[in-house]
Amino acid sequence: MSIVHEPTFRLDRTHAFIAFSMCTTGTKDPYDSRYFASQAGDPDSCPADPWKWVSAIIRQEKSEMLVKNYARRGRMMSFAESFSLIQALLIYHVPSFLSTEHSNRITGLLFLNNVVQIARQVGLFKPEAEWLKPVVLEGDLEVRWKEWIQRETVRRTTWLVYVLDTIASVEAGITPQMTPRDVRHFPLPAPAPVWNARTADEWAASMRQYPVDFPMDRLMQKTFDLRTPSPPTPDRTFQFNQDGTPNIDYIAPSVVQTMTDAWHNSMQGGVIKDCLGTRLIIGPFARLITVLTLLRGLIEFGEGKRKGGQVTQIWAIRPEALEKDPNQTLEVNILASYKRAFDRWRLGWDIDRLCHLPYGSSSPNGGCNPNIPCASVLEPSPCRDSTFMHDATPYFWLGTVLMDLLRNKLAGLNGPRVGVFGDLGEDEMSTDFSNDEAVNMFQGLDYRGMLDVAKQFAHAGEGVPV
Repeated sequence: MSIVHEPTFRLDRTHAFIAFSMCTTGTKDPYDSRYFASQAGDPDSCPADPWKWVSAIIRQEKSEMLVKNYARRGRMMSFAESFSLIQALLIYHVPSFLSTEHSNRITGLLFLNNVVQIARQVGLFKPEAEWLKPVVLEGDLEVRWKEWIQRETVRRTTWLVYVLDTIASVEAGITPQMTPRDVRHFPLPAPAPVWNARTADEWAASMRQYPVDFPMDRLMQKTFDLRTPSPPTPDRTFQFNQDGTPNIDYIAPSVVQTMTDAWHNSMQGGVIKDCLGTRLIIGPFARLITVLTLLRGLIEFGEGKRKGGQVTQIWAIRPEALEKDPNQTLEVNILASYKRAFDRWRLGWDIDRLCHLPYGSSSPNGGCNPNIPCASVLEPSPCRDSTFMHDATPYFWLGTVLMDLLRNKLAGLNGPRVGVFGDLGEDEMSTDFSNDEAVNMFQGLDYRGMLDVAKQFAHAGEGVPV
């Protein structure tokens, strides 16, 4: 989930904002319990290396200095300087974002408000922005590669802010500062083999192999789309055989044939061609964005947000996405759309070999056929105790639990919730939402506590002995 391109990084070519933040942040977090565990003696005493403590103070003060600097002279800054400032602010707070201590994470997540405000002022979310345009593989590949790196860096940074903003809303109950509408036109982050390419030729080859410049809006449409059958969800993350087919020992018998057919049907000439989100090899960063968007939409829908929330408005109630069962209320049908979307997301996560790479690996196969997963890299990525990274399945399980709760509550209602869809009249399946908010069906739920349980469940093998 990097936002700095490591293969081409050079300190002498990096803006001072970013260079200083990287040098300052490259230490352990002294407020992290894991750091205390590694120290001898009383954890209340100062560790032997005082820099471990000073660095945290420097990060905080430098963050405040950068925000004040932008407030004073932001209009005079170029986009490159403003963007470097945004990246530096994110880097300064990485120890907080990844801390195992909830209070430390909240400190970083609360600071995101400043980052989002600056991003809006510099026009980071503009739909006509240069960094949203694809790069054509023509002419001098070296020039095209460097141009693509600049654009992809802006995209990945924007997506990281979106991910953190969504996590903040779940973990801390903080009102999201970004909306799916802000980023629906953004291409999803490029898969790791493309981003981590070390030469222009390697980059060009990866660009031809993996889906790049795939807009979030299109993937979300495909995730909700009714026109494609929705296969059952597997019981757990599964591995592949050497020929690229799913290993049936890791899949419930009821879904073996469906999963195997889905894999073979998506292969054309050895390369994934199907545009369906469940069959694209796009990697964990893009799939994390997708499941967090689904989770955000489900929470807004369950909380009775105006018009069902943005995800519901934009994708869940499209004519191609909403199955209008006349025997069910509109809300039940919308919930069925979310259920189908979450199931498809899980299938895509399990099939996507890039979601099961070892930590720190940038190559999907380590010298094997790039279109056939190798056994050495197919260990399911365990759910760590960090806020996010590598494993998005806890958010899937949180969504699954919330859907079950919502289904039970809707079953106990006589008709739709007051205000959520307005006066439907004779056309029960009308999608003419009212402007009023509905009853909050998730009132009193502890999302953070539920997410902690989901992380433990995923870490323990998702109910299946490992």
